[in-house]
Amino acid sequence: MASINCPKCQKAFTHPKYPSKAKEHLEAHLKRKNACDGSTGPFKFERKKTRDSVPSIDELDLTGLVEALEGNIRFKFVASFVFKVLNERNCFAVWPNTKMYEIYFMDEDVPRYATPATFMLEFWNRVMVKQVKPLLKERWSRYHEYAQSLTVNSSRGFNAYVTNEVAMINSFMRSEFYTAMKSAIMGHLKTVPRNERFQTRVNMGVEVPETRSIMYVAQAKCSLNNCERSQSLYGVCEFHREMWLNSQPKPETV
Repeated sequence: MASINCPKCQKAFTHPKYPSKAKEHLEAHLKRKNACDGSTGPFKFERKKTRDSVPSIDELDLTGLVEALEGNIRFKFVASFVFKVLNERNCFAVWPNTKMYEIYFMDEDVPRYATPATFMLEFWNRVMVKQVKPLLKERWSRYHEYAQSLTVNSSRGFNAYVTNEVAMINSFMRSEFYTAMKSAIMGHLKTVPRNERFQTRVNMGVEVPETRSIMYVAQAKCSLNNCERSQSLYGVCEFHREMWLNSQPKPETV
């Protein structure tokens, strides 16, 4: 094993066979823009915040949103387009590591994380319904058409979903409208350049634990009757599945 230490911070650079390769790693280390100077102990890469605060998901700047919606945008893409416009302006949500099933967002002044499915409901309830809906109702010429399309294609129309309304939420999550919104929003978050995602994470004050597996997936819980069992089909556990199925409307017979 070939090894060489940085003369400033004493960090070791190694190579299984060739000293020249270890030296190349050291030279790259010394040439970095924020290369160590040996004054603060072992070298550590740091990034400073570029903004004093990140807005909460409940207090977004909606400037220019209505104007951005002018044109022939398809209604099933309105919500994801709204997310794209607002996140580019506010940087309130980020997917720091797309190998982890976690999207971070600011909730007041605290960074929170949620699975993509949970984040979609947070975004729908707290952004689309509480903030965007009143603005579109007042100023967007296509608002009534859009609201009508939601009434036809989702279980509650342009309204919020309550977490204990399992049947309603599952119906919403099976709709073409929801799947189009989720797919597009996840696409927007994934295509943000890595350095920008990292900077947004720094601005939020988010630190993803280094010891956690990168394939970590937050365990979803059954959403019926405050049950703590693991979620299975339809958003409920095996124990409550029959109860959930019995709560669904029966198809009419001819």
